[in-house]
Amino acid sequence: KDAANYFVKDRIEHSKMIKEILKHSHVLISRYDLSTLSYQMTQGMSFDELYNMHKYGKEEGCIIPDITLIFDLPVKVAFERMAKRNSATEFFEKVDFQNKLKDNLSFCIKELEKKDKRKIIIINANQSKENVTKEMNEKISNYLKSKEK
Repeated sequence: KDAANYFVKDRIEHSKMIKEILKHSHVLISRYDLSTLSYQMTQGMSFDELYNMHKYGKEEGCIIPDITLIFDLPVKVAFERMAKRNSATEFFEKVDFQNKLKDNLSFCIKELEKKDKRKIIIINANQSKENVTKEMNEKISNYLKSKEK
């Protein structure tokens, strides 16, 4: 739970900076709240406790992203790609953990879509870089067009 507190406090601090930047621009962030929610759930915390820690919608809390992109990849393929990078294995890079993490991520996506009406776009990352980019651009473009209506 200590780690979750640190991650959420960091996320809240980032939200303060993002709110200031958003007055003038767009912000693109790698690993926002879905990462914290799903990783901490995989380590035993409840979704509701983690969600409440983020203080969404409150001045001192985390902002809710306009759009979230998830690059979905089978765990087996992820491990094949990690093996090619020839770097040390990290603490969370265990098949059982990653399978549970992926299940928790799916759960979090459904909960956030219900609670916050979040727009979460899933991109098939089990294809070439070019096709991932094409799919991402198409889905973002379609989302932006739907916002104009």
